[in-house]
Amino acid sequence: MMLAQDKASNVTIDNGKVVEEGNNSIIVGYAMIAHSFSTEFGKPCIWLEDLYLKENYRGKNIVPKFIEYIEKNNSNAILRLEVEEENSHAIHVYSKSGFSKLPYIEMKKEI
Repeated sequence: MMLAQDKASNVTIDNGKVVEEGNNSIIVGYAMIAHSFSTEFGKPCIWLEDLYLKENYRGKNIVPKFIEYIEKNNSNAILRLEVEEENSHAIHVYSKSGFSKLPYIEMKKEI
């Protein structure tokens, strides 16, 4: 199992889960990762779903380190995520990590 160590905030990233390093491995957040293929971009697509950090762990560079971990362990792919327009802080963090807005809206239909 691959682990990435963020020495600055003393956090270990393990298989899509963000956990605090220590004897109890306290979970500080989580993300679901879904793999697919994007015909739009012509390469594998990794969806970052439900990326969440407990409030007292936000602003500690954990999300950018998590994104770097995903990038290191998945080459020649596109990362995608959804973020609500009013979540300006998350948009800022994702933009600093290299994400850009797409020029369309998403739609759904429940069946």
